[in-house]
Parts: sequence; structure tokens; C-alpha cells
Amino acid sequence: MIRGIAHVGIAAKTPNVLANWYCDTLNMEVLKNINDTVFFIGDRHGAYIEIYPAKENIEKDYDNYVQGIRHLAIRVDGFDFEYQRLLDKDVKPAAEIVLKDTFKLGLFYDIEGNLFHIVERNEDVPY
Repeated sequence: MIRGIAHVGIAAKTPNVLANWYCDTLNMEVLKNINDTVFFIGDRHGAYIEIYPAKENIEKDYDNYVQGIRHLAIRVDGFDFEYQRLLDKDVKPAAEIVLKDTFKLGLFYDIEGNLFHIVERNEDVPY
């Protein structure tokens, strides 16, 4: 039986720096630190991210240790406030805000160039 997604993994150039950035920027906290190289961070709603060291010079793009992800989606309440709060922290937007009937979406870069977005939805839809 599938119970849900356990966590998202991000292979990082500097895991400790990226973990601290996400904690500071998205109000998360370090839940577990393994040998100062692997960090499980999360929020009070049960969302978890694993940040671990990327390997250098990997030729296969499907290797688990290739740096980066495609994007991480963070659900928010109060989109306009959160969007401005990220801008005030000098977080770089990656695109214009997307406004649809059922959601608002803002795409950003983290400090290693990974994409993440914040999204506020009027209803629970999987896209």
C-alpha cells in the first residue's frame, strides 16, 4: 500500500549551506543531521527534504548524485505576502507570476540554481 511521498532529495554542492538556506528562507528546520553531510529538513506540516552531497563529474544524468532537481513546490497561504517576503530576502525569481482561476504560482531559484515555486491553491488539485 502506498501511503504518500516520504521526501524529496536534493543532491547539493554544499549540503550544509543549502540546508541552512532552505531553513532560513522557507522557515523550515533541520530534523536530522547525519555527519554534517546529510540533512533532513522539514516544516510543521510534515513535509521533508533530504539534502545530501552531489558527486562531481558524473556522466550519467540518471545517477542519484547528480546535482539538482527540476523543481520543488511549496504550498503557501497568503501568496502575495510570501512572494514579497522571498523578494525581500533577495531570492531571485525565475519567471513571471502565473495566475489561474484556481491557483497563483511564483517560480524562484535557490542558492545553487535549483528551481522551486510557491503555490497557493483555491482547491486541492494535483497539478
